[in-house]
Amino acid sequence: MGIITAVEPQQKNKNRVSVFIDGEFACGLSLFTAAKFGLKAGKEICSELLSSAIKDSETGVCFDIACRLLGSRRKSEKEIEKYLLGKGFDPEVVGVAVERLKEYHYIDDIAFVKDYIATYGKKYGVKKLRFELKNKGLDEEIVDDALSSFDGATEAACKAAQKYRRTHKTADKNKMYTYLLSKGFGSEEIREAVNSIDWEENSDDYNT
Repeated sequence: MGIITAVEPQQKNKNRVSVFIDGEFACGLSLFTAAKFGLKAGKEICSELLSSAIKDSETGVCFDIACRLLGSRRKSEKEIEKYLLGKGFDPEVVGVAVERLKEYHYIDDIAFVKDYIATYGKKYGVKKLRFELKNKGLDEEIVDDALSSFDGATEAACKAAQKYRRTHKTADKNKMYTYLLSKGFGSEEIREAVNSIDWEENSDDYNT
């Protein structure tokens, strides 16, 4: 238990204050948290209340950093968690901030998966899409559900084959097959894509 002797604005950040208890610096808090907890000179404060205020302030900072990160592009929940933990925030603080982000729909893994497929499904096959999404920490059920309704793989394979043909005029069918395979396309999609190309008569036979 102690007495708050001063709550002073910080010189480098006017949105934060320094809290002094019994004449000694105790902690730095956001101005919002200080007002929320009613912290002012002369108020008696216990260690539990101070800890709650510090956690509330840190959660706000954590939330703001995540919002700035999300300003560049949509990110998955796991990506946000990993980034914030890497910044040194307490796991409990990160958890609260992430839940708040989800409440505001700033994080939405289902929407993330749909957007990712809409963007990268134009040049990658289902296998690569599934691998990349799971590698980003997306839930397997969400990924599989979204990919089950994806029907643009054959069209994407054909476009990839045409582009490859334009940039690799001397490549044969087998090389194209290997290239399309690396893009995550399935055998049937690759077969259709390769057969859609107007190959010269002396091209190597295509065998799968």
